[in-house]
Amino acid sequence: MQSIIKITLIAVILVQAYSSCSDIYENIKEFSPQEAVYPAKFDTLGWRLGYERVEFYLNKGGKVPSDQMKLGKAKKTVIEYDDKHIVIDSVCSWVNISGLTEQRMYHFKIYTEDQYGNKSIPQETQLTPFTKIDLDVLSLVPPNVIESTSAAVVEWGSPIESDLYQFFSYSGEYTDKDGQVHAFEGGNLPSFIVENVLLDVEIPIKIRAKILPYIGGIPLLDTIPAWETYYNLRISEAAKPAIFLKTPEAASVINIFNTSFPIEFSWTKVPEVSDYVLKISKVRDFPVESTKVIDLGDAGSYLMTKEEAMDQIFTDFDPLTSSTAYYWQIEPKEQTASVRLQLRTVNYKHVEGELVQEDVETTDARCHYTGDNLYIWEPGVYHASDSYVVWQNNSVEVSFYGRYIAWYALYNNDLGNGRVYIDGELDADVVCWASYRRVEKLYEKFWPEDGNHTIKVVASPGVVGGNIVHDYFMFVHEVK
Repeated sequence: MQSIIKITLIAVILVQAYSSCSDIYENIKEFSPQEAVYPAKFDTLGWRLGYERVEFYLNKGGKVPSDQMKLGKAKKTVIEYDDKHIVIDSVCSWVNISGLTEQRMYHFKIYTEDQYGNKSIPQETQLTPFTKIDLDVLSLVPPNVIESTSAAVVEWGSPIESDLYQFFSYSGEYTDKDGQVHAFEGGNLPSFIVENVLLDVEIPIKIRAKILPYIGGIPLLDTIPAWETYYNLRISEAAKPAIFLKTPEAASVINIFNTSFPIEFSWTKVPEVSDYVLKISKVRDFPVESTKVIDLGDAGSYLMTKEEAMDQIFTDFDPLTSSTAYYWQIEPKEQTASVRLQLRTVNYKHVEGELVQEDVETTDARCHYTGDNLYIWEPGVYHASDSYVVWQNNSVEVSFYGRYIAWYALYNNDLGNGRVYIDGELDADVVCWASYRRVEKLYEKFWPEDGNHTIKVVASPGVVGGNIVHDYFMFVHEVK
């Protein structure tokens, strides 16, 4: 009986113990925290600065539309900095944050949220934006200055380069001694003339430029279209008088067919000179016999008409090229040794399109021979390594459309003359005899414009022989 009672008590105790443990675990479970469910976070955080803004890149695959961004249950993009809380109702691959006008460090947090407001683990970074303060401390590298007594040339000898920005184009202005405002503009290489100013007086020159700033060698996202800076010019009291050329610019092209006339030649006047002359020549040192001289009086510019350009100035041009360089300068009419002068070139173009050179070889089908002539193959001597011996009284003839023709043939000590006919008229009797043996240009002729022409060369008796050795013709025509 006692054994039965003991077993019963043990069973009761075990039941009570199990019941108590169950209650304990239920109580613990009641006070345990809920399981946190976070939306997916952005897989990266890259960034690039713009002007008072920053772009953040939140996707390793680059910029993609929001509907292609799959981040689990994430529904929104949230950006926090300072007291700002920006919510975008989509998951973005990139965001742009503007209005960062203060030059200080900003602390950014970027994360996602799901539809219940649960937040992802944030991506964080700190950065300092590029602001107007940074822009205002940028400055130009010093220019080269060439002084005169009332003017100066301000120029940069090479494109402006800096570790802090890239320079694209510019405009500017200054005020002269009479209160007149002068404006100028140009490309990537600033160069301008300041005139009618006083010696030893500071002249502020405002320059506006298009630049792309750099930060740590990396360009900003934004080009600054109108950066403003000043260069303060002061011409020294020791400056010597100089005449600076303004227009046309160096190596300008005057095309007789499409240039707007009149053409303005302009320069800076100097107090030491009362009368000027314009000199134009194909020879750099302006020899008297081949220089056009125009009296200008006390002017600072001269307008050249089309008729003067064609008939008086650019009357001798090379038909094998589309442009020919002429030298020009402005001088005092009564030469003053102390006045420095500039020399400049202008290119004269007498065609609308381009002049093309075309060779007519010995065996070209356009060559028409009379009589029974001798074909020669001799590499190293002749153009295309061959030629024809045209016997006495025989001829070679070519018809062409162009404005220039040249005949190339052999000089030798046993040859006669080449009698050249142009369009049926005798134009020249060319001697082919020489004490040496060499192919040269023995004849040429050009016309003001393209036309249909024929050249015929007849072998005729000369000092020694009557045969000629024809190599090739070359003519020039215009392609528009």
